[in-house]
Amino acid sequence: MYDRTGAPSLGAQRKRKRESGARASKPRSFALLMLLALLGALVAACAPAPPPTLVDINQTATETARAEFAAPATLAYPGVRFSSLERYRAVLALSFAGTVGGVAKRGSLGLDAVVDMTRPAAQGTVSVGGDAGVFGAFPQVITFGKTYIGGVDYVTGVAATGEANCLAQYVNQFDPLAYNALSPDEFLPPGETPALAFVTQVQPPEARRPLWQFRAEGFSTATLETATLDVWTTTGDAPRVVQIDLQGEGHVPGQSGARGTVTLHYELTELDEPPEVALPPPCAAVTPAPQASEGD
Repeated sequence: MYDRTGAPSLGAQRKRKRESGARASKPRSFALLMLLALLGALVAACAPAPPPTLVDINQTATETARAEFAAPATLAYPGVRFSSLERYRAVLALSFAGTVGGVAKRGSLGLDAVVDMTRPAAQGTVSVGGDAGVFGAFPQVITFGKTYIGGVDYVTGVAATGEANCLAQYVNQFDPLAYNALSPDEFLPPGETPALAFVTQVQPPEARRPLWQFRAEGFSTATLETATLDVWTTTGDAPRVVQIDLQGEGHVPGQSGARGTVTLHYELTELDEPPEVALPPPCAAVTPAPQASEGD
């Protein structure tokens, strides 16, 4: 093992070199394996991914629309609601053809109301026509108007002859229902109308969103012995009534002596859109009267 000088022999030195080389090769072999594993991962990452699953866009959109606009099978008539609306136009047309006290008569009653709670401003126009004794003692067409602008109430009246007049007065309170005095709920009190059956979903040309149509047939109310009702509502969880068509046989509310065919059409439009509220022409030169005191 050792020579005469005490140093390791040549054979012992060679054996030590072989052992140290074997120990040194182990870390290098481990690093090489790690490098190969890393290269494999990179190659796998760069490999082309499998093609994605194709989605039918039209089918997806249709299913989404159905989920969003799933109409109920029936609807309890909720009545016409204005409390949550900032701007709207309400149009009502009522007609009657029948007898009053045994005499054949016809009559019509119309309302065009515009309300803008943001200004605030409002305008309501009521037209009465037909034979006397149906919707009042007016044997000809007469138009009444009530407008609120800038804290002033303007009341107008236009006779069939074209004669117009205007009264104006400052007021301290704005009541939008004073300009939208006629409501279909007088003929269709909520709770007295049977459940309406879903008919279809429609897309009116002038509407930005689809509407649901519901119908009830062969029912009676406090004023109608038999009636047919079509109601159109907005879609969603809280449908809002936007159109009503009612036809029935009976009498006009408040006039039990007027019996015949009653037809009602009602529309609620321009929801949350700026309506047109302008000063009536007969009031252009009228000076408003002072606000009435509470004792007046």
